[in-house]
Amino acid sequence: MILVKKVGSQESGFTGSKPNQRGPYLLISKAWLAHFPALSTTHENDAALVVLDCMRYGRVVLPFVWHNSKRFRNQPNGRDEYRVYIAGMERAGVPCPEPGDLVLLQPFSETNGDGFNDHFRYRVVRQSESIHAELVAAASTDRNYWEISGDLISGLGQVQRSQSDPHDPAANHPTATPEDDLAPDEGIESRDPLGGQRPVSLDSGDVVRFLGRTPAEVLAMRMSSQTFRDVVLASYASRCAVTGKALKAGEHLNVEAAHIQPRVHDGLNLPSNGIALSRDLHWGFDKGAFTLTNNLRVEVHPELLDTDWREFDGRSLQVPEHDFFRPCPESIEHHRTRVYGRFRHTGTLRRLDED
Repeated sequence: MILVKKVGSQESGFTGSKPNQRGPYLLISKAWLAHFPALSTTHENDAALVVLDCMRYGRVVLPFVWHNSKRFRNQPNGRDEYRVYIAGMERAGVPCPEPGDLVLLQPFSETNGDGFNDHFRYRVVRQSESIHAELVAAASTDRNYWEISGDLISGLGQVQRSQSDPHDPAANHPTATPEDDLAPDEGIESRDPLGGQRPVSLDSGDVVRFLGRTPAEVLAMRMSSQTFRDVVLASYASRCAVTGKALKAGEHLNVEAAHIQPRVHDGLNLPSNGIALSRDLHWGFDKGAFTLTNNLRVEVHPELLDTDWREFDGRSLQVPEHDFFRPCPESIEHHRTRVYGRFRHTGTLRRLDED
């Protein structure tokens, strides 16, 4: 199933006929909310994160925001609309849609590991493309949102009646199957986007602006393990915080998102509980071969200072600029007191209730 929306001029940054007057965004239909993170009715301008897999451009982490002053403040002329802000996509080099273009979103809640509604394949269909007219013909003339069957990797199947417009009187809809129009660019594998290692980008300023005041527990409940990984890697520019390096083999990357307070110790999927580490350092961090100091330096365990681990002792971490993404003191303290030195006792982390 694919969600299709027609992009309006205001979404593309226009005010009247003047372009670039505001940041670009995608207005999301309320009929599609089941495919997006659930936002709070008791928190003003509540927000969450969504990830768009933009085919050959990689993945982009973006804020999903409910502007709810009409309901939260009971303002008759206030807002009650949902937006995905896409300025971060534009800054990552992904071409943004223009007025009249179609945006195609394919939800992937069943493949992100936790069943969260926060991952989508993404494709723009320009007005000049042949498939554009066929897709528009599948929708009612007075609607800007509809749904079709198909897959953005293998191509579109039978175009179906718009579920966003149950009164659409059209009895027959055209069939759109030109896979060349909607298949990935040449050289891109046809596979689930969440299993790959394509680049991940985020606009840290936009994320902090919309989610910086979200309670930690609320944010963690909405963040899948895959989104946690994407956010942490993107905030560290996909480079190891200790070595500053990122070894690559094609699309494969030897950098991982490590939990500072482990999940088995009730650690949360929060950017501030994550750190980007090369695979070998991630392994050592989980075993307690080293920990972090409050001033964000590496502290190798004393029993390992006569081994190869000593080269990392005392190194300063290369961390993100914003506190929202930087290791938080509480997580560091937990690692230092509950994980550091674990290699002496067991090959794996034990649960708290086993101590």
